[in-house]
Parts: sequence; structure tokens; C-alpha cells
Amino acid sequence: MFGPDSPVLLPKHVDYAGPQRWVLWPTMRYRVVSPMMRDPELNVFQSAVLGLSRSGLRSSLDIAGMLKLQPDLVDLVVSDLQAYRYLDRHGGVTPAGRAALRDGFVDPTSNVVTYVFQDLFTGSLLPIATSVPAWVRSSWQDARNVRLNLRSTGSPLTKNAFCVDLEGVGDVDPPGAEQILDAVARSTSSGRDRGRRRRRGVIPDRVMSRVSLVGSGDATYVPLVLRLDKRRDDTVDIVSWSACNTMTGQPSNYFRRLVATRMQHSEPLRLRIENFVGRQSDALLQDYDRMDVELRRQFTETLEARFTVRIRDYPVLIELLSLMERDLQRTQLPGDHQAEINSVVHRAWQAHETVLRDIVERHPVPAACLDGRREPLTAFLGNCCRQLGMSFSEQTPIRKVELSAIKKNLNRPQHANTPVLLTLCVLSAVHGVADHPFRRLAQAHPRLLTELTTLSGDRNDVAHSPVKLNQEYAESASRLTQDTVAAFLGRPLQATKTKEPSVVP
Repeated sequence: MFGPDSPVLLPKHVDYAGPQRWVLWPTMRYRVVSPMMRDPELNVFQSAVLGLSRSGLRSSLDIAGMLKLQPDLVDLVVSDLQAYRYLDRHGGVTPAGRAALRDGFVDPTSNVVTYVFQDLFTGSLLPIATSVPAWVRSSWQDARNVRLNLRSTGSPLTKNAFCVDLEGVGDVDPPGAEQILDAVARSTSSGRDRGRRRRRGVIPDRVMSRVSLVGSGDATYVPLVLRLDKRRDDTVDIVSWSACNTMTGQPSNYFRRLVATRMQHSEPLRLRIENFVGRQSDALLQDYDRMDVELRRQFTETLEARFTVRIRDYPVLIELLSLMERDLQRTQLPGDHQAEINSVVHRAWQAHETVLRDIVERHPVPAACLDGRREPLTAFLGNCCRQLGMSFSEQTPIRKVELSAIKKNLNRPQHANTPVLLTLCVLSAVHGVADHPFRRLAQAHPRLLTELTTLSGDRNDVAHSPVKLNQEYAESASRLTQDTVAAFLGRPLQATKTKEPSVVP
């Protein structure tokens, strides 16, 4: 079924710069007819106007008076409902309007004929669709390696791609109507609305009946681009990878999870990606993606219950917190778990760095606050600590920071070392809003700068020397990390304080 004769879909939006690897993903291509669901639900204004119209009100002034709204807004809502044919020209509710009012679902006004692509390993549809597919000219070097010719002869561009094998794939049923509706909705949404999710289980039969497959599926390869994500963390290079949606050009958590899951069952694919990332690197995703899929799902659900679905916007935090929780659970088992304890401390500081640098980027320090300042900055920083609810002496870990280093990193917190980063966080909070994340964290942890400085030092110690920390300290570091992430995401803090490190002789 799959082989040199199978077409390869042409990517629409790809950034060819930087280190990358191309992977050909086997799919079944289906031509479908589907409604275009841009507005899957009635909004509150549409529901209210429909309900009052069904009750006998016809005048926009009367409806506006009942709802305490401006008549112009009601006229706009009425115009939308008439465009949907939910209201007639006299303002009466049509049968279609009664159906929409009953189930709250906006009946799509038009259909689209497009192609969707089904993953053969999971049976789900990829988050891409195209009405007019274009194909890449390819030349197969062997069963796994393919050369892709992405441009015309006059402007050549070739990429080598790795073809994923189909070992272990069974029979996959054609996609259902709801899957098709989801895929088409994602492909026809604007960039602003693409992340919105509709309600589950509410699509009425009148919409489902308009979905159909045209013919049978065709074997098709979809190219995925894997890219390296690198950053420098003190003396360690942190290297991970992401998978891009080649039809939008954006990194896709869906595609990365798809590849990571397949890596557990395909040794050639795993070796190819490990070779790309680098075996000797401190690769976060290498460790996370090897974790059992069900365990990752459980950790993600726990994190969403604690921090809400906003945590999904920060996949690196999900990975760090999941790895930290996994190692904490292992320390509960009999035996020596010093490696797991050290890993918890290591991940805790990585999570703090991720959050603190993001906080400073989102809440930049005004350069004017440093005008006229002279070294030493002890008194200035001590007073700033007092404004955040900490003691004057809490400036001790950052009092030796030079004014030039602060100014140099005002707009580049990603390059700041730990003392400078903590100083920027303090200044950001002092000159920020009342609910600034770092201010909230300092109010719950009056010795915050000392605790973070200690955690940073211990993180480096366990990475480069045989220092041993006990389980209690690992749990304390984890609790502080949980509070830091909660403050960052605007969630309630547990208000627990980390304890001083306890070194096991």
C-alpha cells in the first residue's frame, strides 16, 4: 500500500532555517464533504434574543429594554440571526431557529469539500486539511530514506526525509463524522480562533447528516519537520526538540506527542531522533517522552486540576513538573534513591528559571528606576524587599549584583545569571501591579530570595559534586516550585515554606 508510488503532501508553510530533520508520516487521505463550523454555539445574546422572539416580542426596542442592552446591539444580533435564517423578516422564529434554540448549536450555512488525513497508528485525524493538495517530487534512496524536491528546477531545494515504518499497524476504520467536523473546523478557523474547542457531544443530527466520505482512502505521506530547541543553562546545554505542523508552520504539541509515542515502538525512529538531539545532551524531552503514555496522561490531568488548563500553554512546565513528580514518587519506594532526589532538585530549579525569566519578560523592569543609583545597592535592594513583604536582610543574596549587570540584562533576562535574574524579579515586582506573580510569591515566602538562591546552588552542587540532599528537602523544593507555578498562572498558593537543605553525610 505504502511505498515509492505513494504521494507526499507538499508543505505550505515551513521555515527552512536552523537544524531540522524531516519525517514522512504514513496516513490515509480521505475526500470529505463537511459543514464549515466557524461558530459552533449560540452566544448568550443570540440565545436571549431568540428566546424573547419566540415569546412574541418583535421590536428591537422592546427586546433591548427587556435585556437592558443598546438597541443597536440588538439590531446587530437580529441581523445575524436572520442571516442564519433563525428569524424571518418579521422577527418571527423559524423552525431552524427553534432547533438551534433547543440544542444551542449554530447550524452551519455552507459546506466545504476538502481532504483530511488519518493517522494509521491511532486512527485519529491529523490537525490539517486542504481543499487542493499539492505533491512533492520524491526520490527514494532505500526503504527508509527519501529525498524530497521541494521547489522548481530553477530554484531547487532538497531535503532528506526519514520514512516511518508501518510495523504493528492493524486495520483502521474510516474516520467518523465528528472527527471530520473537528478536523475541518480546525483547518478553516482563523489563527485567533484555532485554539478554541467546542463542546463535546452536542452536535445535532441535522449537522452530522451533512458529513460524508467521497470514495475510499488513499495512502499518503505527510511530512513533519522536527526542530532543535537549545538554550544555555549555566554550564549545561539544554537540548530538546519540537515537531512543526507543516501546513501552518507552527510547533505542534499534537505532532510531537505523535512522534514521541511512536518512538517507543520503533527503534529506527528513536535512534534517528536521539542522534539528532544528541545522546550526551541534558535533553528534557528525551526523558519525558520515554515516560509511559498513561503515566504522562495522569500527571497532565493532575496538573490541569491544580493549575487549570492554562498549564497547557507551557509544555516545558508540564514536562518538568511531571518528571519531578515521577521522581518524588520513586523516593517513596524502599532503597537508595539519591539520584531521584537530586533530579527533583535539578528539575525544580529548571522550572523556576523558566517561570522567573518569563515573568521578567512579561513584566519588564522600567529603566528609569535605576536612574541616579550608585553602588553599593544594599539599601536600595533592601527597601525593595521590604515593599514586597520580605525583611530588609533578604537582599543579602543579591547585594553584590553590579548595576551594570542589571542594566545589561533589563531586556534580555534569558541571559541573566541567578543573582541578576532574582534582582530583576524584585524590581519587576516592586514596579509592577498589585497581583504581580513574584509579589504574591514573596508574601507567601518571606525568605524567598534565600530559598531560591539555596535551591539554585544545590541544583549546581548535585549536578557537579557528590553532595547528598535528603528526601524532605526534595519535597520542600517541589512545594516551592508548585507555589511558583501557581503564582505565575494566577492560582492560589499553598503558602508552604521551603526548609533549609539537609545534607546527608
